[in-house]
Amino acid sequence: MQLVGSRIIMDVNNNRNLHLFNALSNQSINDIEGKEFEWLVIESGDWNGVDFSPYASRIKKLKVQSKISDFSIFNGLNNLEAISIGNIGCSKIAYNDFKKLNSVSITGNVQITDSLFEINNIEHLTLRGWSAKDCYHLSNFPRLKSLELVDCRKMVSLSGVEAIDSFESLKVQCSTKLENISDIKKLSNLKRLHIEGCKSISSYAPISNMSNLLELFIISSNSIKSLEFLENLKSLDRLNLANTPILNGKISDVLKAESLRLFTAKDRKINDMKVRKIQELLVMERGSDNDWSRNKYKLESPF
Repeated sequence: MQLVGSRIIMDVNNNRNLHLFNALSNQSINDIEGKEFEWLVIESGDWNGVDFSPYASRIKKLKVQSKISDFSIFNGLNNLEAISIGNIGCSKIAYNDFKKLNSVSITGNVQITDSLFEINNIEHLTLRGWSAKDCYHLSNFPRLKSLELVDCRKMVSLSGVEAIDSFESLKVQCSTKLENISDIKKLSNLKRLHIEGCKSISSYAPISNMSNLLELFIISSNSIKSLEFLENLKSLDRLNLANTPILNGKISDVLKAESLRLFTAKDRKINDMKVRKIQELLVMERGSDNDWSRNKYKLESPF
């Protein structure tokens, strides 16, 4: 194969992943014919004008990190199930050309067009820099199981998520104007909730309705008035409150989550310990509940 300044690499850990570096001509890309792969990863190079249609039947996953001005070179990939897009320099993508997509990750400077919300079988979705103020567009995804919203700086509300019964995991990061999360209380099947870098959230009380929640992370976000809402989280296994202030100072309220196994606050952990053992350490350190208003993080010293 004559590949001037180009490389084709099969993933050593998974020989179904094909990584392409720099540009191949249509003639040289035909040499891929003998390779068995399902995941095409384009790492670098100028691929505009390359015809991928001969491999349409085998490619089920596509990850693009390279600069591509015309995404239509992939339009023949009719069996594509997952797509991950970085900083590719492409202004618009017709997502609805890929009818079988169930997983979409957009983490680069790519315009999120309405065509994305015409695919009703999406199960996993990551959006960075989405300009929406709420989540009503997501009601078009009745099968959505996991959602990650990153750096959505215009978003003020999560309204719209309540329409999705299939939700299992929700992660919101660096959405600095997000204030209203009240509609998450209707996500009865949610198992993982991760909030990080959201400094405007007005109340965390809606979380108390999520009885099936297994993991709750509230990291570097707006202060929590009280942890009393944990009492209703009967299934909670992991709690992370790193760098998020508790206003009433009662860290001992973590004991209200009776199933809690792992607790992290201020980057310190109580790991693989039963609640009774946590309680012993709390009592030993604090003396009485009334002490917590004056010794806000005294709990942390033994760990």
